[in-house]
Amino acid sequence: MTLIDALAISRGKTTEVDIRVSYTGKMSVAEQDELWARTFEELRNRIGPLRLTLVFSDFPIHATPTL
Repeated sequence: MTLIDALAISRGKTTEVDIRVSYTGKMSVAEQDELWARTFEELRNRIGPLRLTLVFSDFPIHATPTL
C-alpha cells in the first residue's frame, strides 16, 4: 500500500480528511471497508471528530487524470 496524497481541513469541531492510496494485487470490498474503519479509528483517536474519505487511486487529490 502506498500513500499517494492526503488533505485535512478543519471545519469547526470536525476535521475532513481525504486520503488517496494505491496498491497492487487484489483487495475485496470487505477488506477496503476494514482498512477504512481502522484508519478512521486511528485518526479519530488522534484528532477527534472527523469525516474520512479514503480513495483508492494512483492520482493525487487535485490531479486532472487524462486518458
